[in-house]
Amino acid sequence: MGLPLRSEIDSRYKWKIEDLYATDELWEKEFETVSSKVSKEPSYKGRLAESEEILYAALQESDELEAAVEKLYVYANQKYYEDTANARYQGYAGQVQGLMTQFYAVYSYQEPEILAMSEEVLKACIESQGEIKLFSQYLKNILRQKQHILSEELENVMANASDMAQGAKDIFSSFNNADIRFGTIKGSDGEEIEVTHGKYSLLMENKDRRVRKDAFKAIYSA
Repeated sequence: MGLPLRSEIDSRYKWKIEDLYATDELWEKEFETVSSKVSKEPSYKGRLAESEEILYAALQESDELEAAVEKLYVYANQKYYEDTANARYQGYAGQVQGLMTQFYAVYSYQEPEILAMSEEVLKACIESQGEIKLFSQYLKNILRQKQHILSEELENVMANASDMAQGAKDIFSSFNNADIRFGTIKGSDGEEIEVTHGKYSLLMENKDRRVRKDAFKAIYSA
């Protein structure tokens, strides 16, 4: 009993990724639009301490852009995990990982700049009943984590390093989910069963000890 192709599975058992983007072409168009926005200098960099209104506008700008990047990320990665051997979606996942890294590098100025504000001003923003109250919990967390936040330069370095740090994990994931094969074992009824990550947990719950043992050996010997 081999692993069925995704195209052979009833649609009711699949995530409806089309709710995010109806086609790949729409994803690509949105990727270009969001990429151009991420590439621009943030509108409020260096101005966060000017007023409560400026701080709100800056946080709203980055919040909306981050949501757009994350939407692209979810689509690309869900499509990638449908079939990790699919070159198109490997490319999408790699592209959007780079875009996310770029976004965090571009907006890494925010937390150090917020912390450079006086605590009195920052606490006034947290307690304000204006639009900035939408971000009051975020500002509280920044104050709480103050000793762990680096300078703008070092936060930027850390953000840019995330692509490199993610590399080994991505390579292993691709190999582990797309390339490696675990062979087959005989089920309790003598039928051949292809061992996969998806079937492994069920095989390990089988009442037959020999089936559990063979499944374990198939996965970990590979």
